Amino acid sequence: MKKWNVLVLMLLVFVMLNGCVPVSTMDKDAEGLRVLISSDIHYTDQVDCYVIDMKTRMQHWVDSFLAEYEENPIDLLVINGDLSLDYGSPAESILDTGVSTTKLFIDNYLSQLPEDLPVFIMPGNHELYSDEAWYELTGNHRQGHMVVDNTLFLFMDNYAEGLNPESDHSGIYTATDVDYINEMMSTYPEYDTYIIAHYIDPKAETQNFRKLLAENQRIKGLFSGHTHDSQNIELGEYWGNKTIAQTGHFSYYFSSSTEKPFWGFRELVIKPDEAYSQYITVESDAIIAGKPEHFERTVTNLVQYK
Repeated sequence: MKKWNVLVLMLLVFVMLNGCVPVSTMDKDAEGLRVLISSDIHYTDQVDCYVIDMKTRMQHWVDSFLAEYEENPIDLLVINGDLSLDYGSPAESILDTGVSTTKLFIDNYLSQLPEDLPVFIMPGNHELYSDEAWYELTGNHRQGHMVVDNTLFLFMDNYAEGLNPESDHSGIYTATDVDYINEMMSTYPEYDTYIIAHYIDPKAETQNFRKLLAENQRIKGLFSGHTHDSQNIELGEYWGNKTIAQTGHFSYYFSSSTEKPFWGFRELVIKPDEAYSQYITVESDAIIAGKPEHFERTVTNLVQYK
């Protein structure tokens, strides 16, 4: 066997054992690395959102993503949880219907995106599949990592308990896996790091996680969905002045925040001399409280990373 083939085989074995996706060594130009994070899509045949039927809304997600891609190419798509309600309320979950809407979304909508686009699909509190089942559905493990252009992305599973339930529930929050973060950061010791989770709840986190953030300047940013909000949560000096950038939604809104996000994506751009993230509200039409509303494409909630 040729030496090159042996190296490829070793890499594939490493990927299977470590729950990661292959490393890209691609060098980006001055435009930088562009990542879109899409949260809380909630594809289900049972519920309409803002008087928009589910199939229309899902196709709008696809079309909005493709519009972003055509305007400015995207190097990585991360879906950080709750793309379905497969373990949710009665009449909507796989336990009641026997249908995996996660699989339907992947087959009918995710399949419309460019074939060469790297995608990592994370579970949320409504995707309580075992790791084996999740891998079969998505092609990646519940928790993993990716390296693109000398940047380490860590995809953390904060709903790792109570999997394969016999009855519907909203998931059990589990503290961020600090050991996994340390292991990956040791494996790639020179790379800036971004942590993405379906949800990061500072009140339920460990002192080890807080200490890690406070003491490690390689960790540049945190991204969290679940609340359907898009604001930035400043954690303060005790947490190393880190910011949680909330990743919005593409479904329904339920926050007490004064700034209400509509459908969109969280963008992360990493250039040689700067890095920032912001929330992109996509152009949309909807019915809210019985009134037709039109949303133009806007960007809000900027975070700049040093």
